Amino acid sequence: MVGGGGRFFCVQAASCADRAHLEAPWPGESCFSGWYATCRQDNLAAFAEYLEFKKIHIAQKDLQLLDVYFLDYMREGGLPENIVYPTRDYLMNLADDIIQKDIAAYYGVRDHQLLRDYFTLLMERSGKQVSINKISHILKISPDTSRRYLSYFENAFLIYLVPRWGKTNEQLLAPKKVYACDLGFKYLFIGERDKGSYFENYVYLQLRSKGPVYYYYQDGIELDFLINGDILVECKYNDELKGLQLQAFNDYPAGTKYFFGSVRDLEVLDERVTG
Repeated sequence: MVGGGGRFFCVQAASCADRAHLEAPWPGESCFSGWYATCRQDNLAAFAEYLEFKKIHIAQKDLQLLDVYFLDYMREGGLPENIVYPTRDYLMNLADDIIQKDIAAYYGVRDHQLLRDYFTLLMERSGKQVSINKISHILKISPDTSRRYLSYFENAFLIYLVPRWGKTNEQLLAPKKVYACDLGFKYLFIGERDKGSYFENYVYLQLRSKGPVYYYYQDGIELDFLINGDILVECKYNDELKGLQLQAFNDYPAGTKYFFGSVRDLEVLDERVTG
């Protein structure tokens, strides 16, 4: 529970433990089946729930500690099972099961290492526009194969793809931004670099249940999220909007606008946007 001006994150203390128990696959059921249920039902624990389950109480004068605990959350992710029993082996085994057994077996991909390399590149690019051609060049595969692999990971809920806001042909033709299904997986594959991408990824995961999510791009200026065409959201980890991006943010005629510039701002995300 985090206090701030008399306000608190409100969550159920036992929610992570309950979900970790309920989401375990039935005997004989594949790991992928349990993973599908977890992601399909948006059962990842939010940062506030993570703090509550860990019994972390932060006073107003110590709010700078939020950054420290967010890094811990970034490493462990929001999967209830891994919050209750945090271990690198759990995430690694889960990733291997999904990539090697479920995706590879289902789609008939023989080169499991190529799938892992592809996924690693996606984790490196989370929060960015993904280029089918660039990945195909790096991995020395055809653009068609690269496009198929991208769809495999999306269908397995290991990634989410966000289209550009605009007319239908723009949405179809413009490159999509990619986000990790869980921060723990991203950290497992690429480590701690680019904390801003983790912060943006987290905000996306909290927003995706609120309606169709797009990114805004115009004249070389990008803004992170546009929900239902009327809620504009921009994220900067311990930074601020400036220059042409600030101008674009101010000029866009959204009914509601949110700027999240630090972990402290996530309380507003919980209370006003996703609450």
